[in-house]
Order: sequence, then structure tokens, then C-alpha cells
Amino acid sequence: MADHYAIPAHYFDEGVRELAMNFRRIIAINRNVGFFTTGYNWMVRIIPVLIIAPAFIRGDMEFGVITQSAAAFAMLVGAFSFIVSQFKSISNFAVVVARISSLLEAIEDASQPTKTNLEIIEHDGHLAYDHVTLTSPTGHTLLKDLSTIFPANTRVVVVGDDNAAATALFRATAGISTSGEGRIVRPTRDQLRFLGQRTHLAPGTLRQVLVPSGRSSELSDDQILLLLKRLGFVPVLNIDDLDKEDDWSTRLSPRDQQIVAIAGVLIAAPSYVFFENADVIFGHDLLLDILTLLAEHKIACVNLAEADSPREAYDAVLECHEDGSWTWIAQQGRS
Repeated sequence: MADHYAIPAHYFDEGVRELAMNFRRIIAINRNVGFFTTGYNWMVRIIPVLIIAPAFIRGDMEFGVITQSAAAFAMLVGAFSFIVSQFKSISNFAVVVARISSLLEAIEDASQPTKTNLEIIEHDGHLAYDHVTLTSPTGHTLLKDLSTIFPANTRVVVVGDDNAAATALFRATAGISTSGEGRIVRPTRDQLRFLGQRTHLAPGTLRQVLVPSGRSSELSDDQILLLLKRLGFVPVLNIDDLDKEDDWSTRLSPRDQQIVAIAGVLIAAPSYVFFENADVIFGHDLLLDILTLLAEHKIACVNLAEADSPREAYDAVLECHEDGSWTWIAQQGRS
């Protein structure tokens, strides 16, 4: 099944322009290096001839001396022209060293714990934020003094002027080290699921992916197949396919992997599930079906979406503003 990722037009145009400018810079540098090295290699052949030619014209030396002098000069200049002749290889080596150095620095920075005063409390109940303030690594306030409750069995969409605040909220709720302070009250890990924009399925049977080991599903095989088909999952057609081993991360498209992950959530039936840009992944029509299924299974949903994403299918909207402030909007006619 083909992927259905939607990229905003202005991001695409800007990326094409940057890519074209980068190629032009590469072409210009390679052209200048080529002109210099080619010109240099040919000029060194002419210089000894120009120096000895007057003496040959006056008859002070024989013709063979010119060729001997040119050969000797070429050997001498070649010994001193290592950097010129190997300029491209040396520059490539320098770039690789610089990239490895940047990678090592990034790994070192990532290994250092982020300074945070966030407190996470787990209990069997609702999801709530108590005076939660999230900041970027540079100290910029992304979300300021968030105090709200995400009721059970509700569908909430989180939107903002950019994705930084929503991403920080996703990471903080998942327990990933995030700069900030406050208290997050959330259900236990088995009652909370997080689905990012990319899902990587482990090798094995599809049944093992959908129903983790040690847990049994209340759905029959026919009901699981019906659920997959309702979500638009094409590869599985009969019950025998559920027990076929495969490397699903390579066989399935990213969108199909997300559909399998959604099916796994519906089968496990946690209290809450977090999505990251579900509108982009599934499209509006399929997302409406997913939200309906989540409501039928009494699973609360939090979708971290783009600012212009449709809001009609949600019970509430959490708007995150550029200055860190936020607004909770309950949808009319919904709980």
C-alpha cells in the first residue's frame, strides 16, 4: 500500500531551493578546484621549457638538455605538489573527520542527563498536569504553567504555532528526559501507549506483534481480521496469515506499520493513547474511523497535530501559543 504522507507546500519549496543552492555551491567549488589543479599540472610542464629555451636558441646547450631539465623539474615539483594533487582526497578526509567529531559531541551531549524538575506520578486513573512548565534546551519557554485534566474516554487534539511545545509534552508524558518543572499524574505504563510518526515492528508473527506475549486477547481471530480490514490493512487476508513469521518493518510500508500499531492498541485497550501527527499519517477519513473505534473501546486519545488540523472530531482542544501560554477549549456538544 502506498504511503500517504502529506508535506506542506512551503516546506517542500523551501527544501527544493536549499537543495538547489547546495548543489550549485558544490558544482562551483569542484569547478574551481578542477581549474586550479589542471592548470597547475600543465603549467609546471611549461615553466622549465620557458627558462631553458633562450639558452637553446643561443646554441649554449643541446635539445636533449631541455627534456632532461623538464623531467627533473617535474619530479621536483611533483614532490612539493602533494597537497595540490591530493586536495580532493584530503578535503574529503577532513569532512569525514569533522562529521565524526560532531557525532561524538552529539553522543556526549545526549548522554548527559537533562536538568529537570518534572515529577511523574503513576496511578490507576486519569491523566493530569499540575503547574507543568516545559522549556527547550536553550531555555526558551515552550509551555507555561499547564494545569489541566485529560478526562477518561475523551479525544483531545493538541495544536500550536509550532510543534515544539507538543513534542515536549509528548516526551515529558512518556517519561523521556525533558527540561521543565511541575507534576505529571498519569496512568500506569500498561494503561498508556505512545505512537510516534514512525513505528518499527519487531520480526515475528503478526499475532505476536498485535498481542504481546503473556497477554491474551478478548477478540477472536475473525474479530482481529475484521478490525485490520476496517482499518484498511490489506496484506492479511485470512487467519493463517496471523501466524506467519516475517520481518514486518521491511515488508510493510510505514503507514501499514502504524495501522498494525493502532490495531494493537485497540486489542490491548489501554486507558490513554498518544499520537504524533496522526492526521499526516492516516489522513482525515481514516483518522475519523480510528477515533470512532477508540471511543467504542473507551480509550482516551491525545493527538499532537498541526495547527490547521480539523478539530470537529475531538471533545477538546489544547492550544499552545508561541509565548508559552495555553488555552483549553471544550468542543460544543461534547464532554
